[in-house]
Amino acid sequence: MADLPFASSNGSPVVLVPTEIAAEWPGIADDDFHARYLERSSKVRRTEYGGFSTMPLAGSKVLIFEGEMHTTWLKEPAGGTFIREGCSHTRARASKLVASVPAKAWKGFTKLTLGDGRFVVVDSALATNDLATIDTSNGLVRAKLEPGTYQVDVAALGGIDFARLRRVAKAKRSR
Repeated sequence: MADLPFASSNGSPVVLVPTEIAAEWPGIADDDFHARYLERSSKVRRTEYGGFSTMPLAGSKVLIFEGEMHTTWLKEPAGGTFIREGCSHTRARASKLVASVPAKAWKGFTKLTLGDGRFVVVDSALATNDLATIDTSNGLVRAKLEPGTYQVDVAALGGIDFARLRRVAKAKRSR
């Protein structure tokens, strides 16, 4: 039985939204927002079954996991890794899968700033303005890392997509 947090969807991508801008994600069911959301499709890094993209939002950005795959979060000492395939995972299986990715398979994708270190991962159709009442029937990842900027590297191996977050800079202190 899976013991790690995961998110999936009913046909739309899954998104990682930094908690500090969660109130700004209206979900792609919002017609005006949906048109802007679709514009980013030409900038998708495609894989065999899914892919990755980003979208600017409220002075920050969201990370978009393309495709309908389960998106499982494995927190690790240096950050964490998302494993994307047709099922969620146990910690042991997820750790084994991540360890099986050769170093040369990881490709730099983007940087993502987590001002307070927290983020959520949900079905992109859902608005994240009220996390207390969000529909969790497709899973929900709530995570906390150290505040800062993270390098997001991606890999695809044997029909499984991976996205790895590693902190590259501490959060700037506000004055």
